[in-house]
Amino acid sequence: MKEQRRMILMEQLKSIKRELGLERDDKAALIGRFQSRWEPRKPFAPEDVSRVVQEELDKLAGLEPVSPEFNVTRNYLDW
Repeated sequence: MKEQRRMILMEQLKSIKRELGLERDDKAALIGRFQSRWEPRKPFAPEDVSRVVQEELDKLAGLEPVSPEFNVTRNYLDW
């Protein structure tokens, strides 16, 4: 329940930042590229792998691009 609330608030924050021009679409485009690369492989991946990839994608969506953790997560997903 707490995690769901957090995700809703993060989406609202992202929308507000986008409307104010504080967030560029680079992050959204990056996440979209990761998701488009993941979707064809997802049916063949073990359940644990699917869960971890989705968790990392969700984490990346919630991080600010200037955060060091953003680049760590990005590199992890890219690998």
